[in-house]
Amino acid sequence: MRRTAMLTAAILLSSIPVVTADAGVPLDLRNVGNFTAPVYVTHAPGDESRLFVVERAGRIRLIKNGVTLPTAFLDITALVDTTFEGGFLGLAFHPDYPADGRFFVYYTAPGGSGFSLTSVVASYQVSGNPDVADPLSADVILTVGQPASNHNAGWIGFGPHDDYLYVPLGDGGGGQSRAQDITNQLLGKLLRIDIDGDDFPADPSRDYAIPPTNPYVGVTGDDEIFALGLRNPYRASFDRGTGDLWMGDVGGGQWEEVNIVPVDDPGAINFGWGCMEGEACNGSHCTCNDPSLTLPVHAYDHSNGCVITGGSVYRGCAIPDLVGTYFFVDYCSGRVWTFEYVGGSVVNFTERTADLALSNIVGIGEDAQGEIYFVSISGSIKKLIQQGPGSTPCPPVGDLNGDGVVSFADILVVIGAWGPCGFPCPADLNGDDVVGFADILVIIGSWTT
Repeated sequence: MRRTAMLTAAILLSSIPVVTADAGVPLDLRNVGNFTAPVYVTHAPGDESRLFVVERAGRIRLIKNGVTLPTAFLDITALVDTTFEGGFLGLAFHPDYPADGRFFVYYTAPGGSGFSLTSVVASYQVSGNPDVADPLSADVILTVGQPASNHNAGWIGFGPHDDYLYVPLGDGGGGQSRAQDITNQLLGKLLRIDIDGDDFPADPSRDYAIPPTNPYVGVTGDDEIFALGLRNPYRASFDRGTGDLWMGDVGGGQWEEVNIVPVDDPGAINFGWGCMEGEACNGSHCTCNDPSLTLPVHAYDHSNGCVITGGSVYRGCAIPDLVGTYFFVDYCSGRVWTFEYVGGSVVNFTERTADLALSNIVGIGEDAQGEIYFVSISGSIKKLIQQGPGSTPCPPVGDLNGDGVVSFADILVVIGAWGPCGFPCPADLNGDDVVGFADILVIIGSWTT
């Protein structure tokens, strides 16, 4: 969706005051653990019993059945450089992790000189103990030099609709021109790569293949690029209900913004940095207000905060009235907002700050059932809950017919959907894009009656 189509949404946004009264479902928080400078929390596919917590210094910790395990799942502190905005910042599990056993991390390593860093995406393998990874299994997937120690971004994630790895990168600090340069310049871009292939066997810093549908394949531009014009897309998420990618792009001196890459977009979206910041003209390096640019779906100025932490679309079971609602936080002010994006327009914009007392939020993650967690760099991880009665328990994994139990009836659903499937595919329980015997094994493992 390009700028012309999104202009109407922007006009509607301008009529919605950022300062709104708290309204709607009364919300609360429940602390689930305290850690050392945590920055992100996530889950492995289909794993309802564990949460994986990324600590900035270079560790992944485990919350298992509500208890924090004493031993780290992975410790790579010796590799990580935490200068300024650097550190161990991102984690994503292979879509077929139960069978594949690989997970992917994003961290910054020392750069060549001064305050420069190197962004590293690497894969690791789980060991024979499912609660401990093999630290010797590292495979460097991608390295990108960073001229400074800020604007490193850090989130990575697999597209639920295509199983490619998406890697947003910041502009490297003071790099307005880098975000618009598409030749020999990956900074300020959203990359999309295929980690199950290798188109560069002679290059140890590029262990991936190029998806053939990437927009710059066969034309001028780096083949890894899927979108451009980003400043510092520090946190992002895929909407597990639609497949859309949501990015919170940290602004400069004026605006913070929320951007969306629709699931069916062919790529080459230009979000406008550095000639635009939010909805405002900011500088040069592209043509301000050009129809080819894509406006954010929401932006707020620095009277309301100064660093966006975006965000997740709620797809859990416990608060059914909020399904489809996007949550985001400002790191500086602690303010929390939600809205829904329907038919290209923002609706039900609500401030939630009075209910949700949050501070220093640097990550928003989800568990296997779609419940949302807020991560404070100060140490706490808090789960979003509903005040009072009204929470709805999530059905167990494997309950495909919705009767609240996992039984032979769910096996019949698998048999009825047998064969390859695309996104979304509820009967694909193990994430391999095929409904088959492996999914029956998941049902048997979750059998309740």
